[in-house]
Amino acid sequence: MRLRAAMVVGCAVALLGGGASAQTADAVYAEARARFGEAVAAVQAGRPSDAVGLFERSYAARPAPVVAVNLAICLRGLGRLGDARRWYLRFLETATPEDLARHGATVHAHLDEISHRLARVSRGEGVPATVSVLLDGAPLTLEPRWIDPGEHRAVASEPGRVGGVLAFTAREGEALRVTPRLSPVPAATPLTQRWWFWTAVGVAVAGVTSAVLVPSLQGAPPGYGHPEVVVP
Repeated sequence: MRLRAAMVVGCAVALLGGGASAQTADAVYAEARARFGEAVAAVQAGRPSDAVGLFERSYAARPAPVVAVNLAICLRGLGRLGDARRWYLRFLETATPEDLARHGATVHAHLDEISHRLARVSRGEGVPATVSVLLDGAPLTLEPRWIDPGEHRAVASEPGRVGGVLAFTAREGEALRVTPRLSPVPAATPLTQRWWFWTAVGVAVAGVTSAVLVPSLQGAPPGYGHPEVVVP
């Protein structure tokens, strides 16, 4: 539900200790409360991008499940579905029974929708442990990583072999495996020439039938409009 200004104030107070006196609130507690209030104001002013950073700062100061779910809602509204999924899951990991009673149904519904819209990428089976594969700068493992549809970049390296870079486009509901096949470094190859773009022979990106693992939704992504702020 969309909150009015008066309700936002109550939300911030309820989240971060309504009734707690200034004498008992320490600097960290005050920081979390202040950033949360600023984030709510940014959402209501139509600035969800600004709210994301403020919610993150509030959560860093004092991890609270309702901050996590509000951050997830903002990220979903901005189309950052992979990040939203991570924060929805963090909410579920830390939520109290009361939090789940209030927000659990919405969170599970959003997770279901997001999971159908994301792509999944994993490291190919049989890739030697000596091969490092980074996807968008973070290590890629056999455990599927949920990523937003669009452009992504994978980098592979292994001692004594020619490394490579692969740019690819992930589609909604698609499951991919990145399997680099790196060639030995020729003795005469200068170090500055050892990073090549992978060719079709040098890397396999194996598509898994989307209907089996991650059913793909049809049509354009939904219009989320302005993110809403939920009451703790």
